[in-house]
Amino acid sequence: MPDLRRIKWWSASLVALLSLHSYSFIRAQQNIRTAPPWMKKHTAEFAYHYAVHQPYAALAHRYGTFLSNGITVGFQPAASPWSWSIVYDYFFGKTVKEDPLAWLRDEYGHIYGWDESGATPANVLLRMRGSWIGATMDYAFRILQQQSLHHYTQASIGMGVMRHRIYFVDDSRSVAQLFGHYGRGLDRLSGGPSLRLALRYRLLDVKNRRNFSITLFSYFARTRNLRSFNYDQMAYDRTYRIDITAGVSVSYHLRYYFGNQSKELIFY
Repeated sequence: MPDLRRIKWWSASLVALLSLHSYSFIRAQQNIRTAPPWMKKHTAEFAYHYAVHQPYAALAHRYGTFLSNGITVGFQPAASPWSWSIVYDYFFGKTVKEDPLAWLRDEYGHIYGWDESGATPANVLLRMRGSWIGATMDYAFRILQQQSLHHYTQASIGMGVMRHRIYFVDDSRSVAQLFGHYGRGLDRLSGGPSLRLALRYRLLDVKNRRNFSITLFSYFARTRNLRSFNYDQMAYDRTYRIDITAGVSVSYHLRYYFGNQSKELIFY
């Protein structure tokens, strides 16, 4: 005759295993339903950012503090700390330390254009313009999880191209040397490969309403003059320079979730 005690032991074990499996399955389904959307689906992200830059190295010899705004388009797989982005920044500033128009100025610093009288100084302003475009790779660390808000830090590294130049503002358009081929010989257009490092604090809202970040960043670029000849110096400039800028930016993010639920979430 079969051992009743052994049968009871196996029956109890089987019931316990089935109960444990059922409980785990129910908890997994609950976890999937209550998990934040970026843990369940892939994410496409669009962000607008505004930043303040402080230039260093060779860049500080040409420009002062400047600003930038730009956009980011990114992708993050479901339940992954990794993400990838394309970033574009547009630089603009008012402080230009180098004056390629010194040869056009009189002893009082005035520049005269081709107006009707020929006696009125042109109101010429020098401005900084530039850009950075490249691809970045990011890794996120969760530091605090609340009911509807999740706080992260995010490390980022990217490679791209930096360009910058002196932009001449002459509303009267009376100084012919500032436009066309002449202007291109004076604007000091420079560019080259660039590395971008960033450390970011991010706040993500489960309801996708309060998604923003604050970023500390730095750009390192190796640039050279992209014009063949500087007219004011009557010389070629083929010198390579190290351009560095560092600063802080604030971003607002729009996130779109798509795709199937992550299978790994069952045992997350």
